Amino acid sequence: MYKRFVVLCLAAVMLLTVLAGCGGGGNNASSGSGSDEQIALTIWNFEPDHEDVDKEIASMFTAMYPNVEVTIVEKDFEQYFTLLATQFQAGQGPDAFGTLGVSNSTMLDLADEGLLEPLGEYFDVNQYPAWLIRLFTYNGHVYSIPGLFEDYIGVFYNKTVFADNGLSLPKTQAELVTIMDTLLAAGISPFTVPGKDAFGTGIFIDLLANAYAPDWNDEFPEKAVFNDPRFIAVLQMFVDWRDSGYFGTDYAANDEASSIMQLLRGEAGMLAHGNWLTASMEGADIGAFHFQGPNGGDAGVTSPKESYGLSVNSQSAHKDMAIEFAKHYASPEVQQLIGTVGQAVPSSCPAAKDVYTENPILLEFAAGENMGISFFNMGGLVPRKGVDYFTAMTELLQSLLLGSVTPEQCAEQLEGTVDYDSYIK
Repeated sequence: MYKRFVVLCLAAVMLLTVLAGCGGGGNNASSGSGSDEQIALTIWNFEPDHEDVDKEIASMFTAMYPNVEVTIVEKDFEQYFTLLATQFQAGQGPDAFGTLGVSNSTMLDLADEGLLEPLGEYFDVNQYPAWLIRLFTYNGHVYSIPGLFEDYIGVFYNKTVFADNGLSLPKTQAELVTIMDTLLAAGISPFTVPGKDAFGTGIFIDLLANAYAPDWNDEFPEKAVFNDPRFIAVLQMFVDWRDSGYFGTDYAANDEASSIMQLLRGEAGMLAHGNWLTASMEGADIGAFHFQGPNGGDAGVTSPKESYGLSVNSQSAHKDMAIEFAKHYASPEVQQLIGTVGQAVPSSCPAAKDVYTENPILLEFAAGENMGISFFNMGGLVPRKGVDYFTAMTELLQSLLLGSVTPEQCAEQLEGTVDYDSYIK
């Protein structure tokens, strides 16, 4: 009887050991909830509005690992990557942190220096779109566990302005032009464009490219380049719309906030921008729609919510626990919590099946069936060494709006920002 009891105990221990080994995807946390070692994890990200939620996320993790204290530090996006690089140079990089994928030079530099931990074995990459995995893949390694929400670019519109002028949502490009002409004749700016904001200008052109040059957008940058007649035609369309008065007369003086106010006050009918501005639209009679492509169908733009995922410092003293936290951060429970506070749209991929939004404007963004990938990052676009691709590109597109470059000059200068040979295939 005693021997049978011992055998059963040993079997139970072996079973628990096997089960424990199944949960980590390969490299388990060295200090679990039963450890007495006190661990302090520092996580960096760029969502300052999430600080209250961050405390809850940290508490959820501590409930699983009582010996772990988690501090999530949110930095302003404008300074984030400079500060992150400085911390790593000083040997004080955070244990885990948000990145912008391989289109961001800081992530490339950290990977080249061996400071990023490959994470592909710790989650099911097949549950995510291939383009999203490529965004965090460099030299054959996946360096982030992505989040479950995305950003969408579409068109906010003032429902009252549309109703007062007998307008309905466009189903073709020709109908959109009719809407713009009708609003212009009524003394209303068809679009309000934040010309002082390079990013806001850039995402308008990003949307135009996917709507009116979808084949170029799909092929870029693997088979198509910036200096392509199809893309140049989109830049020319943007300039023609500007010259036709479709952006009003004060676009050069508008920042994001003033453009939003013009839309809310009914001084403009539409604003091409991203779902993250939804919070500014709540309480007003504002809706959202997507451009229609040349052959019909929605033509919105999607890109990952990069701050909703984390990379891991390979030199962290508690690397295994940092990996466990990155997995925790990417879980549906945590993502839903973050998504509820933020203004993001659930991704249409298997991994995101348990996350949702109830915000009516966000639901309108998510209703599009043919979303293209933003050419801002294209899921693996690599900048030339020493080039801040995102900043350089948006500033060039802003220069196009302000008339200091022609469409051809803009495309030619954009060529100098991209390392096509290093595109992640």
